[in-house]
Parts: sequence; C-alpha cells; structure tokens
Amino acid sequence: MYKKSTIFQILFFIACLPCISLLATDEEANTEMDKANTALGQKEYRNAASYYMAAKLYADSPDLKLEALKKATYAYDRAGLKYKEFLCLQELVTGFSDQIDFDAVIKKEFELANDFTSGHRDVKLSWLPWIKGKNKS
Repeated sequence: MYKKSTIFQILFFIACLPCISLLATDEEANTEMDKANTALGQKEYRNAASYYMAAKLYADSPDLKLEALKKATYAYDRAGLKYKEFLCLQELVTGFSDQIDFDAVIKKEFELANDFTSGHRDVKLSWLPWIKGKNKS
C-alpha cells in the first residue's frame, strides 16, 4: 500500500506534466525578440508589442525580461494602446523599480491616466476603429 504522501507526489507530478512544455528559455525569448524587432522595423507596432510580451514570458534572465518589457512599452506607445502601455509601465515599477528611471515611469503613468480621464479610449478592434474600449482611468 502507498502512503498518502507518495500518492500526493505521484498525482502532483502527473498534474504538472502539461506544464513542462510551457517552460521556455532565453533562446526562445531571443527568437521572439528578433520577430518583434522585425515587426517594429516595419512599423507593425501591435505585432511587435505582442512578440515582446511573448519574449518577456519566455525569458529566464531578468535582464532579457526587462529589455522585452521596455520595448513592449515603446511598441504599445507607438501603437496608441495606452492602457497596455500603462500595464507594462506598472509591471516595470513593481518588478524592476531599481533598474528603471522610476520618476520618469511614474510621470508617464500619470500622463496616461490623465489622457483617459480627459476622454481617451483605446481602439478595441484595430479593424473597426470606431469601436472604443472602456474608460480605464
């Protein structure tokens, strides 16, 4: 007969098997960064931001995560997606506050909040620009 702890360990291992494929490396992150840089060069800012965010998730090293997040912030800014830009800035503040220009990031967050308070709404669907998102202020 198995002990309860052994059964728990076996069940835990089986439950974690699907997650093994989710583990990624800096190599995969660099692949996404290359795609993002290409999209950025072609001024496809939404796509670039998506690739940068994927790179951030794949990256093992904090430096690569930081670089991907900063570039995603820039791409969201260029795409006019102010709320996603704000979320990236917030992640920079909470995760990398000692490695960023903290005052500049907080100032940018306030500017974005003021834009939403003044009536800005992100375009919800890029192919239907008259459909706006919710008030995110």
